[in-house]
Amino acid sequence: METKVCKGCGRELPLDEFAMITTRGGEKVRNGYCKDCITQKRLATRANNAKAKEVELGQKVEDARKLRLSDFSPRELMEELARRGYKGKLTFVEVHTIDIQNF
Repeated sequence: METKVCKGCGRELPLDEFAMITTRGGEKVRNGYCKDCITQKRLATRANNAKAKEVELGQKVEDARKLRLSDFSPRELMEELARRGYKGKLTFVEVHTIDIQNF
């Protein structure tokens, strides 16, 4: 029974514990890492990606909390309502204050 040493964990395992891969030249060879190490690496990568997305989402939430309605134009607010599925007519009144004491 042929064996191979895993580059990841250093264990000597039977060849069937190593997946077959195709090189760029089209040659089929055994992977240098055992199936267990590949699985652990894949799970770690997924966990890291999930953590990164969570941090990114947290930052977006913090940024959104800093925004005020006055930061947006009426058109931007109407587009956001339409994007969220609101339908119908929207009426708004703009208030303009003019100080006539300076004329």
